[in-house]
Amino acid sequence: MPINIIIGLPFILLGILFLFLAKRNAKRAEESLAWLSTRGVITSSMLASFDSDDSPTTYQPKVEYEYTVANQPYTGKRIAFGIAGSGSEAAARKVVLQYAIGSAVEVFYNPAKPSDAVLERSAATSNKVFWIMGGVFIVAGLLTLLI
Repeated sequence: MPINIIIGLPFILLGILFLFLAKRNAKRAEESLAWLSTRGVITSSMLASFDSDDSPTTYQPKVEYEYTVANQPYTGKRIAFGIAGSGSEAAARKVVLQYAIGSAVEVFYNPAKPSDAVLERSAATSNKVFWIMGGVFIVAGLLTLLI
């Protein structure tokens, strides 16, 4: 099998995966506009950092909240659809401060499955990265196939 196919196809497949994730997150965000809401409270809010020898440190807000639907208590962890990460410590810290422990929040939940909840009915900032990376990987794969 020619080397350009061995290299190009995985790039295309990875690009398709990124585009699929971006589309799914955007669709879930749109669907959540019809979800019901209830009051909740933030029970945990912290900044997580991920180090790698090969890439710069990335930062991600980690938030947990409690809410009740039909007298049934639930715990949620999702802020928005997708990965709420950031290369910027300041941006991630801003989210953590926005959702300080003990803060009252509006929780949006899927009425068909109340354990499916979110604080922001939008796709996370990372979703833009998924769209861009999907396009870049597909173009790189196609160029590799043509060379």
